[in-house]
Amino acid sequence: MSQPDYREEGPDEAPLDPATQRVQAKLKRLLLGSSLIMFAGFVAVFAAILYKINTYEPDPSEAPFAATVDVGPGAEVLQATLSGDLLLVLVKEEGGTALLRFDPATGKTAWPDRYSRPLTAAPTDVASVTGPRCAVMNRRVTKK
Repeated sequence: MSQPDYREEGPDEAPLDPATQRVQAKLKRLLLGSSLIMFAGFVAVFAAILYKINTYEPDPSEAPFAATVDVGPGAEVLQATLSGDLLLVLVKEEGGTALLRFDPATGKTAWPDRYSRPLTAAPTDVASVTGPRCAVMNRRVTKK
């Protein structure tokens, strides 16, 4: 048995009436509009993925830090701040206070600033400070 061929429109097929043609045109426009919206959505998703891939910045807590830093004998750490390649530690010593700058990667002192006046009010306790920029404070600070 042979299959009928529906690809050719025969002369006996009646043309569509105007109302059906309007509905058919409306459905074609609706299909085109929804296809364009779907395409724009795919473009937006792939653009967001490419943007995230190309603008990746590593988390500062993943940066290499020295395991210990030397704040000196008898010094008490009052506050520590990390910003980029600058680690500032405020310490209380016997003769007053000191602001020490460390290289976070090596743990070596870059420069100290010593002040003869002691602080009247201590800053926030180091143990209570949290966050990705304060990751170095969770590591051990040694006193020699």
